Amino acid sequence: MSWLDFLDNRPNPGIQRQQMSFQVREAQKATFEMGVMLSQLAASQPHLSQQFSQLQQLNTRVGDLLQQVQQQLNPPQS
Repeated sequence: MSWLDFLDNRPNPGIQRQQMSFQVREAQKATFEMGVMLSQLAASQPHLSQQFSQLQQLNTRVGDLLQQVQQQLNPPQS
């Protein structure tokens, strides 16, 4: 790919896929960090454990969805 390709209006699907995959990985990392933080907060605030549990469940669903997106972006090679 040359520098002139960036001037073209037609996006490169391979580069777009790589960029999306990178963004999804970053979101997955953030979801993991959020899970750790929620666990720490739940341990320090037992009176809010039900609310933290609900947030943890939501965070898990987001993580699962991101995993599905990542699998669609990077299907297994056969």
